[in-house]
Amino acid sequence: MIRHCTGAGLPDPKFAVSDGFQTIIRRTLAPGQAPQPESQPESQPESQPESLEARVLRVRDRGVGETREETREETREETREETREETREETREETREETREETREETRDKVLALIATDPTITMNELAERIGITPKGIEWQIRRLREAGRLRRVGPTKGGRWEIMGGEDEHRRRA
Repeated sequence: MIRHCTGAGLPDPKFAVSDGFQTIIRRTLAPGQAPQPESQPESQPESQPESLEARVLRVRDRGVGETREETREETREETREETREETREETREETREETREETREETRDKVLALIATDPTITMNELAERIGITPKGIEWQIRRLREAGRLRRVGPTKGGRWEIMGGEDEHRRRA
């Protein structure tokens, strides 16, 4: 509002709060022009030219209206973009988790297939043949043992792995 008044060559508006919010916009008088009373009728007859104050208020109100609508549209667009980004991130995370689980299952199948062909294979040999770290093999074997699909028979050195149920299926894959 202040910017509009300054742009129209008017003094800064006065703001007051009493029973409600008031804005007072004063116009500068041309030399020899008489001041008009403070209160003017709400609407002017069509024959009278629009006063400078009325033009400033009309321009100001139109600008405010556009600004509000622009702000609403910007907010809507920001919300849409945030929603799209959240959806993309959720989809990416779901895809990552599905891929991780598929990879884990494939690795477990490889472990079981190698054990089916050679029950005396060591964890280090499994790691080397599958192409993952020995810690990764330990993790996979722990999960297979917890699921009841694998157990160790005999001593740590010199023992063998035994696949619980479905051993023939893993021999066929190998």
